[in-house]
Amino acid sequence: MSCFIGVDAIMKTLEELVKVYRLEWDAFVESLEEKDRKAFVALMHRVKRHAEGGSKIEYPNLFKSIESLSGIRGNSLSR
Repeated sequence: MSCFIGVDAIMKTLEELVKVYRLEWDAFVESLEEKDRKAFVALMHRVKRHAEGGSKIEYPNLFKSIESLSGIRGNSLSR
């Protein structure tokens, strides 16, 4: 008996987990007042676009945002 879980089983589990989270978020959004719902949906749209853009970076520099905020250049964090 193998101790490894098959890729198909993992994907099915992840898909089910995403569906559960989606149902929870849908219930949350439905509980909001209309004005708040529109603002939340707009915010989530921006978050999704930001995440999609970040996932396309070939060689991300994890400390770039820290450097730009603090004005640090050439420190040991960026190496």
